[in-house]
Amino acid sequence: MSLTLAIDTATRRTGIALASSQNVIGELYEEGATAHGEALSRLASQLLQGVDRATISSVAVGVGPGPFTGLRVGISFAQSFAFALGVPVISVCTLDVIAAEVSCNQEFAVATDARRKEVYWARYSAAGKRLGELRVLKPGDLTDEERWLPTAGDAVEIYGELFPYLLDPPFPSMGLLGARASEFALTDHAPMYMRRPDAIPPVLA
Repeated sequence: MSLTLAIDTATRRTGIALASSQNVIGELYEEGATAHGEALSRLASQLLQGVDRATISSVAVGVGPGPFTGLRVGISFAQSFAFALGVPVISVCTLDVIAAEVSCNQEFAVATDARRKEVYWARYSAAGKRLGELRVLKPGDLTDEERWLPTAGDAVEIYGELFPYLLDPPFPSMGLLGARASEFALTDHAPMYMRRPDAIPPVLA
């Protein structure tokens, strides 16, 4: 049996799963926007206990968009684990994974918390295909038409008054990602930071 290890730390939830194209072997989650590193190591240890590493043929990881620190934790873990096993890394857009679980008969949006009173936002067709570019912006900067789109993602919990039509899910499913990783694969493996990190080197005189 060929398995995919799926990881995402682009939102405030740390998620990890092990799945084949037919079955989800296990999936674990933990809340905490500032504890991805500790949570991921612990969850991976629990999930992989007793698992034959030879059955893992790929590692899928969400490359954002997401905050700098959280993304680095998940991507570094995925790359190190894949390198140790000699298997490929599959990079995916976190918002695309959320969109894949949405049930909606019209165009919709996905919005996740970007902190700093901003959101990561993207528009999707009723079939879940991303339309246009990913954006990072303040919810109030969305047009009236964009704001009235049915919207999934954890930002709707935070800015609910600005998103009148709420959809599930708020977070990406790691079981879904593990089972369908190849469908989400990006050709570009670069992290989707979408803005500069909070900490930058000082400018020397």
